[in-house]
Amino acid sequence: MRHAFRVSILMAVCASLVACTVWSERPSNHIGQATGAEALERTFWNEVKIKHWTELEQHFAINYVGDTPEGKEDRAAAVQRFHRMILRDFSIADMQTELNGTTFIVSYSIALQGELDGRPLASPLRVMTVWQHEKSGWIIIGRSVANKVTAALGPPRIPA
Repeated sequence: MRHAFRVSILMAVCASLVACTVWSERPSNHIGQATGAEALERTFWNEVKIKHWTELEQHFAINYVGDTPEGKEDRAAAVQRFHRMILRDFSIADMQTELNGTTFIVSYSIALQGELDGRPLASPLRVMTVWQHEKSGWIIIGRSVANKVTAALGPPRIPA
């Protein structure tokens, strides 16, 4: 009986080590290490924050298409905009992800603290990013950014 009790205690301890989060999740340090859509976005913004331009630039597709409150942008314009940004901190909320084959579609709200061309960054924003997995890793093929207030209002209505 005593032996059975020891075995059951040992099994309970082993099961708890497997089932619970004893070890915290290791955040990815580079986009190439990210394993999911949320990690891709968080690592992307961290790369902007620490000004890891080489790492960041290689994850924009050559045919990247962006849509921002300022208008449409291609890869060069997007990379240039991030170079001009001073990001002190960011906070991501309301994230939703969808996987379709080798493509992640990620949408979320983000609050940014920092500057762009000496002016405070617009915040909060609503972002949708399309990540595609290629042989070289994950790349961004498209991104849409909208001011959250404008996005909540929807498109302007044309009077009848």
